[in-house]
Amino acid sequence: MEDPTPNNVGAIPPGHVEVQPPPIITNTAPWRAIWGFGILAILDLAINAGAGAAAVRVGAQLNGVTPSTLAIQMGALAGLTKAATLTFREIVLMNHVNMVFGMLLFLITSSFGICPLLATEVGNIVLGETPKEFVVAAVVAAVPLFFETVRDIKPKPDADGEVDYFRWLWAIFLIPFNALGGYVFARMATNQGMPISNYSAACSAGAVYGTLTFLARAITGIVAVIRIPVDDGGHGAVEDIFGRWEVMIPNRIVVTNEEYARMRRGVGTPLGQMFKGLSRVTDWMMRGMACCCGCFLGREFSKELRRNSFPNDMEMGAPMGFMMAEQLLPAIGHGR
Repeated sequence: MEDPTPNNVGAIPPGHVEVQPPPIITNTAPWRAIWGFGILAILDLAINAGAGAAAVRVGAQLNGVTPSTLAIQMGALAGLTKAATLTFREIVLMNHVNMVFGMLLFLITSSFGICPLLATEVGNIVLGETPKEFVVAAVVAAVPLFFETVRDIKPKPDADGEVDYFRWLWAIFLIPFNALGGYVFARMATNQGMPISNYSAACSAGAVYGTLTFLARAITGIVAVIRIPVDDGGHGAVEDIFGRWEVMIPNRIVVTNEEYARMRRGVGTPLGQMFKGLSRVTDWMMRGMACCCGCFLGREFSKELRRNSFPNDMEMGAPMGFMMAEQLLPAIGHGR
């Protein structure tokens, strides 16, 4: 892009246009994103380790067995391993890896990968080797435990840039699903001739783990979405644990007329296609409405609505896209 240097400061040379880029939201304290994520991740790891230990203690007591130190340590290790694996996945996916690698990583770190991993980890430490019956039981139990591996420490905004402040409430369903997972694991192990726990004890242990992991997600979720407005002269800045977010207005730039036309085409073309698609979808909806009505009145209504809403639906898409592109990239001044 050219960087013209006119003789008079502020003058726009002939054949050039001064453009105002759209405002952008910027994190002016990016270092806080690192320690904010780290604090929440450590808290999540600690609660999951405690949840694993508590689940083992409850399961052992309900089976009429005094929980050993090794058993409690294995429960804590399993919870810690699960949380660490999910945190590792989130850190990797933050770097915008390609879709194929991301999907592969998500499958490996889903419950279908983590449950056999935990069964093998604990079995190798306690027994020296892991019976295949435990691995099979873990794979089957991974079905109800799938939602245990669906979580983000840093909330992801939706398509409109908004964050769901109450998403963590869905984690309440971890309690029944974890209880079901414990029951399925114990039942499958028993069916294969290796009883590991009575069903009620396994179900209760799963419920205990689900309750504590729900608390972990509730605490980290609430802290992550708290936003505090900042008094910055009415510019709308807010702060959260991940940084300070401000609306920044970029400096105006001077480009040639050809560059400005390319910029408009780059923004206007996809917008025009979007408006064309919207008109087609609306047309199909109106036709479907007429078919459902099955009468002359329905067809006339749909035709009238199409005429009023999209008088030239196929032709209006591109101009509307370029009109919006011109609003997003307004030309402040032209060279004379």
